[in-house]
Amino acid sequence: MLVGVFVLLCGIAPAFAQDWRVQNSGTTHQLKKIYFSDSLHGWAVGVQGTLLRTTDGGTQWAILHGPDSTARYLATCFVDTLTGWVVGEWGLPLVTTDAGKSWTSENVPKSFYMRDVFFASRDTGWIVGGGTTRGTILRTCNGGNSWQVIKDSARGGGFSAVHFITSNEGWVVGYNGMDNFDSSTIYHTTDSGISWIIQPSGHIGGLDAVSFYDTQRGWASGWFGFSPWSEVIKTTDGGRNWFFSGPQPDPSNRVNEPFRTIESIGSQLVLIGCGNEMSRNIIYRSTDGGGAWRRDSVEHPHSITSIFCTDA
Repeated sequence: MLVGVFVLLCGIAPAFAQDWRVQNSGTTHQLKKIYFSDSLHGWAVGVQGTLLRTTDGGTQWAILHGPDSTARYLATCFVDTLTGWVVGEWGLPLVTTDAGKSWTSENVPKSFYMRDVFFASRDTGWIVGGGTTRGTILRTCNGGNSWQVIKDSARGGGFSAVHFITSNEGWVVGYNGMDNFDSSTIYHTTDSGISWIIQPSGHIGGLDAVSFYDTQRGWASGWFGFSPWSEVIKTTDGGRNWFFSGPQPDPSNRVNEPFRTIESIGSQLVLIGCGNEMSRNIIYRSTDGGGAWRRDSVEHPHSITSIFCTDA
């Protein structure tokens, strides 16, 4: 069975008339991240060196040939229809300047488990991740020609996700130690990562995803300690205060779906992707900034690991 890519079909119909449709990805390998530079040009990456590209909004996906057929790619980010980066487990970041037809490795100051990559502009980008005992953040200010370590801290689990609103202001989320009862960590910077401030999240466990609509309103999601429940936290003051604002756990479901990805579009529309092998795959949608949530069931046997929206 081919792994699918989901697309939300939106038109002038009201929100309750929207639906999700499976697109044929052309691969049986698990996909980890999806990114679109516009409504037509997109890329998806995954295990076994999987690199995919579409130029028609996902109607057709082409398999790209990367340098390592065994690599486990975890994230990708493009600054236009030609130039983008891919990161993954214990490998050097890959860069393409021809939409993925060819890839080259970029040298970085250290090798580590790279979980996410984000570019706020053509020149300025960040890579986050870490191993079992450290969290690491890299930054480039020259389009990837060189990278520098801007944070390397002794913390278990490392960083999971990064999101910047401008080239100066952004957030990184992840895990705080190996103890599932530790508070998850949120780091905030307003000087492009030169200095970081820890923001208390009030969340116990780990955070896997973060998304900000503007400098004040943002969301993060992750799992809650040893509990099977997943949670969403929200801020309306740039992260100085966070509060819970997610779907309520389903008491009839012994294993609630991990919230693997979150995407905020506008000030009110928020989407969460989740699912695992023991439960239905669900896309939660809120149209009031996280006050109320709708469950969109997706009839597909694979976890929803990534959501990306080109507009509302």
